[in-house]
Amino acid sequence: MNRLDVKESYWIACTYCQGRGKRSRRLRKKVRLSYLKELTEFEQMKGQGPAPIRPKAHLELCLKCAGSGLLPSDHFPVADTEHYPHVAIIGGGIGVWLWRWRVCTVVFLLRFMSAIVVLMFDLKAMD
Repeated sequence: MNRLDVKESYWIACTYCQGRGKRSRRLRKKVRLSYLKELTEFEQMKGQGPAPIRPKAHLELCLKCAGSGLLPSDHFPVADTEHYPHVAIIGGGIGVWLWRWRVCTVVFLLRFMSAIVVLMFDLKAMD
């Protein structure tokens, strides 16, 4: 296959599902009405007893991206500098600190030992 025959393809996050690949469906009428009934009973009892738990909608696959969260594009995605995505960096805690401390300690010891060796050669040269 020739390099000219290959068309580069780019991918962007699906705007319909925000790149998740799933969409929330609406609550069914029966579930919504039963929650509202439990909520009015809770309010009539003036907050005594356990509060009703709000039901969550079921998820369905996104129809535009077929559940992948990606859509093909003709151009490279443009970075939105005003609305950055919510990203969590996990694992940058004490383990990284200990690793850096060990590396710094080793570097310090190597430099210290090389300085001692240089000093020893200087003392021998003076004799």
